[in-house]
Amino acid sequence: MTRHVPARIVVAAAAALLTLAALLPVGASAAPPGGIGAAEDASPTPGAVASPSPTASLIPAGCPDVTDGRVSLETIIATGPAKMIECLTAAGVYQVAFDAHFPSATCDGCGGIAGGSITPEWLSGGPVDYDATSGAVTSARGLQPVGMRVSTGPEPALLGDDAATAWFDANVLDLRLPPGVGRCDTADTTAAGGCTIGRYADQTLRFTAHYQDPAASTCVASERLDDTTIPVSAVRTYCDQQLVVDSFVVTEPHVCPAGPYDVLQLSHFTSERLVACLGSRNITVTAYVPAPQPVGIGTIWAGKPGWLVDNGAVGMIVASGNLVGSVDWGVRIPPRLGACELVSNQPASCPFRPFGGKWVRIVGHFADPQWTTCKASWTSPAPRPRWFTTDYVRQYCREQFVLTAKPVAAKAPKAP
Repeated sequence: MTRHVPARIVVAAAAALLTLAALLPVGASAAPPGGIGAAEDASPTPGAVASPSPTASLIPAGCPDVTDGRVSLETIIATGPAKMIECLTAAGVYQVAFDAHFPSATCDGCGGIAGGSITPEWLSGGPVDYDATSGAVTSARGLQPVGMRVSTGPEPALLGDDAATAWFDANVLDLRLPPGVGRCDTADTTAAGGCTIGRYADQTLRFTAHYQDPAASTCVASERLDDTTIPVSAVRTYCDQQLVVDSFVVTEPHVCPAGPYDVLQLSHFTSERLVACLGSRNITVTAYVPAPQPVGIGTIWAGKPGWLVDNGAVGMIVASGNLVGSVDWGVRIPPRLGACELVSNQPASCPFRPFGGKWVRIVGHFADPQWTTCKASWTSPAPRPRWFTTDYVRQYCREQFVLTAKPVAAKAPKAP
């Protein structure tokens, strides 16, 4: 799964048709799925002793180890956004990955009036306070900003006011949700409150997120209630420091997606979990077909049957919508239904060709019977990793979503 952007570049080694990363825990090194046996097409590559990161000597003092992008929520909160940006920039890391609890909450006494707001609201959180002495903009405490409030775990019971405030400061963080990922008010995760991701409340989720979102350059202060003007530089700095969600997945093993299905909902589960939950039964999924666009394609292996196993230019990318942050999803197409390519001009046999820029309803399944026949050869100039075995390739095929009927026109899915 990847974020959908207007100028799409699909690199199959990183994210195209249900990526390798979807098979792995966030922050883990690439490794084969459980039960992997010896390779049939090559012998394992000997292990190597890990060498220090070339950027290690450039990391500023006081930085947590962010070289693999994996950081605890406690560390993110304790380090603070300005320092985290400095540390991530020095390490050459764009995203951070972390686990967090998404509390269930209803709006209880939230509201009030802040000194102002910043647009776009999804990035700023809405209500803000400005301290003219320090020149800093902060999210207004005690109000109901827009975003996703997460914590290191459920709030301990029976805390006094001072202890509750201290716990909140050390354990709670507000994340920002691009329009394509969802919308929620931090103090109300109920559907009645307009939270589109409320179904994940009271669960532990695994996030990938980033600072310095490109939309920060568009942030503008508005709705001032006094004569104080927030400087443009303070507005941009504040927006730069918001932690924006790229994606999240459910980590509880007992939780499965529930219909009706759409691309965004299914993106919140790893492909391995989707197979465990749904098996090989056909499901109907609502998806958006982006208008055909040029793409860049990287290939690291090829094999048979090519329509199912090749991770290069075959298949079709659909999305959760045409909004900022929308999620891409790979669909495999068996030859009896045609063939599509990840390029701007789709062949006449591509069943998605008539639906560019439109919503469709597709029927398909995971664990296609042909997954047991998949074979592949490593085609990258990079050394073949030990985890690339026949069993790994077959598991990869098993986790692909395979079209079983041609798409039909549909309406956009309703928010839950």
